Amino acid sequence: MTINNWKVQPSEILNASPVMPVVAIQNVADAVPLARALMAGGIKVLEIPLHTATAMDSIKAIKQEVEGVYVGASAVTSFEQLLAVADAGATFATSPGLTPKLLAAANHSEIALIPGIASMSELMLGMDYELDHFNFFPAEVAGGILMLKGIAETIPQITFCAVGGVSPNNYNDYLELKNVACVGGSWLIPADVLKNKDWDKVTELAKEAVSNAISKNSLDDGDAQESVPEDFKQSFEGIYSQLGFDNVSPKRAAIFTALLEDPETVSMINGLMSKLKSQQDALLMIQRILGKDTQDCRKQMKEIKKVVSKLK
Repeated sequence: MTINNWKVQPSEILNASPVMPVVAIQNVADAVPLARALMAGGIKVLEIPLHTATAMDSIKAIKQEVEGVYVGASAVTSFEQLLAVADAGATFATSPGLTPKLLAAANHSEIALIPGIASMSELMLGMDYELDHFNFFPAEVAGGILMLKGIAETIPQITFCAVGGVSPNNYNDYLELKNVACVGGSWLIPADVLKNKDWDKVTELAKEAVSNAISKNSLDDGDAQESVPEDFKQSFEGIYSQLGFDNVSPKRAAIFTALLEDPETVSMINGLMSKLKSQQDALLMIQRILGKDTQDCRKQMKEIKKVVSKLK
């Protein structure tokens, strides 16, 4: 969706670079050379968190002196902060969560707000305010890749930047997802590199992150993918139906949906098709797991995968 009063739309921001570094700048003099070093490495967007005393001045300096960069303010939590970062020249703002007051203010701001969400309910609240681009934060704690797959299954029109627990070891796992445009975090620029003003190293790290990032264009949608046999899938869906929507939270429903798309679990299920009785036993065990009164969806997923793996 387009918010007409926003000068730059979130879709442009999240697609500017595959990686969005979050950098706590302690010295205003470092802001401009840092941004230029990132630009030289192919990264055109960065976030500056507001918890440092130099954040506003750093945003101003970058906006005034570095052409072509998208500079954002992160950790925005109030209407007053949103106004302040807009006045400082930020291209956009991100927030760790969302509130009706902040969302209403964002719809009247000149700069885009990309709020953080960690649940289906928060996502739906943001959608009520005509937003369709969000930070998934904190990504790993909130269900990670499985949660994002579940969201894509139920609300495919939403696009995310995954932040929180993302690292060089797993960022491509997130970028492979159709509903993830980019990843963010402080991992790209180590504190000692910034402290030593090693701008060449910043450029090197940026180039490495961009070159190693999976391109969306390289993901061939036509490639055949292993899928769960229809009869087994229907059995899973039957269990979900029996539980009833009133007994399953949106987050647990998303995790359940993601189970049927998880490559490891799919491979396990396909190896069980000749063992009908074992499948029925497994389904009964899974029903009991899903029916537990718990909000720990990640633990549920682990228990379910243990059930399936034991039947190999």
